[in-house]
Amino acid sequence: TTTGQIYQTVINKERKGDFLGKTVQVIPHITNEIKRRIKLIQEEKSYDVIITELGGTVGDIESYPFIEAVRQFRWEVGMGNSVVIHLTLLPYLSAAGELKTKPTQHSVKKLMESGVNADIIVCRTEHSLNDDLRKKIALFCNVEIESVIESIDASTIYEVPILMQNEKLDDVVLKKLNLNKGDRVGILLFNSIEYLLLMYASMYAGFVPVNINARYKAKELHYVLHDSKCKILFTSSQSDEVTNFSEIISSVYDSPEGRPEELTDVYIIGGSKDNRFKDFKEFESIFVDDSLNEEATGSEDDPAFIMYTSGTTSNPKGCPLSHRNVLHVANSMVDRWKMNDEDVFWDPLPMFHMSSILPFIGCSISKSTFLSTIHFNPDAAIKVLIEKDVSIAFPAFPAVMVALSNHDDFTPENLSKLRIINNVAPIETLRSFQNKVPQATQVSAYGLTEVGGVTSFGSPDDALEHRLTTCGKPWPEVEIRILDPETNEVMNNEEKGLIEIKGPHVFSGYLNDKEATKNALSDDGWFSTGDIGSLTNDGYIRFHGRIKDMLKVGGENVAALEIEAYFDSHEKILISQVVGVDDDHLGEVPAVFIEKKPGTEISKEELIDFCKGQISNFKIPRYIVFVDEWPMSSTKVQKFKLKNLDLGEKVFG
Repeated sequence: TTTGQIYQTVINKERKGDFLGKTVQVIPHITNEIKRRIKLIQEEKSYDVIITELGGTVGDIESYPFIEAVRQFRWEVGMGNSVVIHLTLLPYLSAAGELKTKPTQHSVKKLMESGVNADIIVCRTEHSLNDDLRKKIALFCNVEIESVIESIDASTIYEVPILMQNEKLDDVVLKKLNLNKGDRVGILLFNSIEYLLLMYASMYAGFVPVNINARYKAKELHYVLHDSKCKILFTSSQSDEVTNFSEIISSVYDSPEGRPEELTDVYIIGGSKDNRFKDFKEFESIFVDDSLNEEATGSEDDPAFIMYTSGTTSNPKGCPLSHRNVLHVANSMVDRWKMNDEDVFWDPLPMFHMSSILPFIGCSISKSTFLSTIHFNPDAAIKVLIEKDVSIAFPAFPAVMVALSNHDDFTPENLSKLRIINNVAPIETLRSFQNKVPQATQVSAYGLTEVGGVTSFGSPDDALEHRLTTCGKPWPEVEIRILDPETNEVMNNEEKGLIEIKGPHVFSGYLNDKEATKNALSDDGWFSTGDIGSLTNDGYIRFHGRIKDMLKVGGENVAALEIEAYFDSHEKILISQVVGVDDDHLGEVPAVFIEKKPGTEISKEELIDFCKGQISNFKIPRYIVFVDEWPMSSTKVQKFKLKNLDLGEKVFG
């Protein structure tokens, strides 16, 4: 729209008698026409945000009607519903070698004299703005420092939007309009339809779900809510013998730290007697426009959700995963397993873990049926596997799979539709799982939360030994390299070393932890896993354990996983875990923690005899501890807690 068109429209209206013979004036007739044209696009379609550019120069006589229209418009729609961005020029005096801010200060003053305060200053400039210059402009133009945006000369107009985004102009505008794309929404629930609805709705709206471990207690929950800066938390009045969500969130509020400062509302499905929290029905009753916004908010590089990794000796670390990260893995999974709409996928794992969310996303892509459960129970699980004709089972972890495989009804005849079963375990354990259901294909995986959950799955088309002894090939577009942990030199195939990963599924860094990010991610995108592994000559990944799980026994490197694999081959052992403990003579020695199979008995002496002559003496555990329960994170044994248990007397060496 040009100035002439606006004046011509007003003149035509006056000639038609629209103003009933009244004198036509700049105010209100010209300003009303300007405001009408700003709103005109809204008549064609409902928009959340309308962007209007007013050309000209502040101070020119032609600009006054437009500036006055802006003042009126802001008053009418509300200051919180509008933002004024003032584009200004910072001239560079080459003789003085400096940018001058006086013209900007002058134009902002002229705007203020007309009753318009600029919310954001965009500075056209030939040279970058340093912090001192930004502070000066912010101070004298009455804006926040983050609202001073550099618009440096670009070689082409197409670079300008990218430069503006790099300056975070979009984030500042959204903040000013209270449209805070990227706000965090906490979800603390058992597996449920509500969990998925809240998670997907949040992502669709441009918010970031925080998938919170349902086993957290008050201190851990407070940390995650504070670290993630959750604005809203959704939880439930549900409880079991371990968890009571309502009591835990009340404990967070009652703790010395008090309510996390960013948290504004807690909605509880099923309600709460604590009047500090809201019933979920209040959330459901919030009025919303019935019209559907068919386009999701955000881009593929925005965070899709935040998962927290299990802590070892410190607090858990937040891992924001982008839509690109997650979809690359999910699509690769669907392709490798040839998933389709006839598959029935069973996954008993918690939705606050990638081992549940990733398969669900895969199933949504392939249109496969996805079956979940609140708590794993072998009897109930076997019934579902049989009655629902499950074709892909995802027990993933030994504790779940062992309970299934020991069940009387876990037979090939009962599970005739089962075509793929995924597990991560020592080789001989995987072999025993495969023997239980020979009609299905046993595959394994390798991955971490930081790489979208998984970086490789075995393929049903792989040979048996590859499926049992490797974790499959990495996804397409993904690179794996093995480094010498001491020299950082790239190692040859079949040589053990530190696994590093690069690809579109690798996250961009830990939440609020620059130091951890710097240690884990190289400048050129390689993620250091902290795992020991190797690559076969034909490109398959082998996992040999965590670097932290590598023991140094009298100068010899020993992988805890190797010792565990040997003990797990014993017919009376359900699960074993090995840690290193200090030793005056050898520096460090292995200690093994063992859960026996139900109804079996075995002594420490028998286990030592089981080792002698079969594995090297320095690998034989000096301590053996029998356990009935394991200290767990969401899915893994927390080995650092095992060291705090009573080791008893030394049994070897």
